[in-house]
Amino acid sequence: MTKRLENQTAVVTGGAAGIGAACVRKLLVEGANVMLVDKDNEALETARQTFSVAGDAIKFGHFDVSREEDRRSAIEQAIEWRGSCDVLINNSAAFVMKGIEAEPSDWQVVFELNVVACARLAHWMATHARFVGINRSIVNICSVSATHAQSHFATYNASKGALLTLTKCMALDLAAAGIRVNSVSPGTIWTESNAAHILRRFGIDRGGADEHPDLGGKHVMRRLGDPHEVANAVAFLASSEASFITGANLVVDGGYSIV
Repeated sequence: MTKRLENQTAVVTGGAAGIGAACVRKLLVEGANVMLVDKDNEALETARQTFSVAGDAIKFGHFDVSREEDRRSAIEQAIEWRGSCDVLINNSAAFVMKGIEAEPSDWQVVFELNVVACARLAHWMATHARFVGINRSIVNICSVSATHAQSHFATYNASKGALLTLTKCMALDLAAAGIRVNSVSPGTIWTESNAAHILRRFGIDRGGADEHPDLGGKHVMRRLGDPHEVANAVAFLASSEASFITGANLVVDGGYSIV
């Protein structure tokens, strides 16, 4: 069976856990060399153990992509490692959930990581994209929150709304460089961080979350999503199978957004 990303090099930000780790796993299965970028040392160490079987197909980078120098270094190290950066998965995100009471510093933190970092990482990737015609792709991890109003989520939702529009603008700006740009918008996904949050707030496990009217019950499929289901969509958009798709948003939400 042909691997869809054979001999391509991918950078995945926030790749040590959750959706990011699922993307790393899927891209490796599809034949990519993956540079896993994360700022959390503990999570990185866990990821090193988890992905040790990947051998030299994976490289780990301790970078904080809210910092411009780290954005540039992450892309340049991937290129130094394998000679190119063909795929960029912008997954890192700041989860500051506040409403109009949010301070300017809250807005700055959220937009710097959820929007500006995505644009700047794309800039550094495009700067080194010398070979037009090769499959090159950026996938921004957005959210159904980009198009839905949620109480006390103004900071996060506004940033994801901005990322949705940014994706379309990037698709226009980077087409001449041979880079496709798309986004994936997940619904509620059962990640490590969401599991901890749900346990704290509701005192329930996965089974209870799937059945809860404010969690799984809000999705037509009556359950929460799994990280690998988002990663499958990401891998498709990153691959040449999506060669005529750019500026699109693929919703992976179990029907959340249609009700």
